[in-house]
Amino acid sequence: MVVVFFIILILLILLVLLVLSYKATRPIVVSMTTIPERITSHKIHKTINSILEQSYPVERFYINIPHKTMKNKPYPEDMIDTLIQQYPSVIFNRVENDLGPITKLVPTLSHVHVGEWIALIDDDTVYNKDMITNLVDSDGDAVGYAGRLKDGLSYITSENVQQGTECEFLETFAGVLYKAELFDDFKTDTDSTCVNQDDIVIGRHLERQGVKRFVIQSRFQCNHDGSGTPELRDENLGDGNKKCYDTLFKKNST
Repeated sequence: MVVVFFIILILLILLVLLVLSYKATRPIVVSMTTIPERITSHKIHKTINSILEQSYPVERFYINIPHKTMKNKPYPEDMIDTLIQQYPSVIFNRVENDLGPITKLVPTLSHVHVGEWIALIDDDTVYNKDMITNLVDSDGDAVGYAGRLKDGLSYITSENVQQGTECEFLETFAGVLYKAELFDDFKTDTDSTCVNQDDIVIGRHLERQGVKRFVIQSRFQCNHDGSGTPELRDENLGDGNKKCYDTLFKKNST
């Protein structure tokens, strides 16, 4: 009986070590998009640098850049060429069509594989070096932060959002992490109501698959342009997000 106990114990230890090894070696693919103003103002440099300085190794870093915006505004090609020279490890992926904010994800999907992570970020935030490490350590399939600004720091929780709170959708601006295989059948929402609400579109996609989305607590140095409350539930939504939320979550609930 004692021998059986020790055999089971050893097997459990080996299983835990295997899981931890798998988690530690699952490659991270970071993806974002940008707008011309972020490039011409040089704000994008701070975001790029903060990702290149992450404590968790980044396998590939994609920046998806259309040739023109949805409003037909051209991108500064000469400045993009300079960025390409400045950051040789970053993949500047030129794409044909601007899909809106969801451009941070869709063009990258053809370049990721099962067994990888996709970390989505915004182009107007400086991320703490442990942002990805904290996301990976949270051990969820779809996890992220949600925050509010206070005293120069973005606290990734609010009074009514606790560690491990399940939510309907996650906020990209603070950093989110998804298993790549969750997007095998992802389709963008063609309804113009949601053209600027990428987070809600992704949240609804994951809900259809039965994938839970969790908010984790942390904090990071943040110079994000927005300073509003976290949009985790419908009562916190602005007008544009509310319309999209009602369309995808309330009217199409199954």
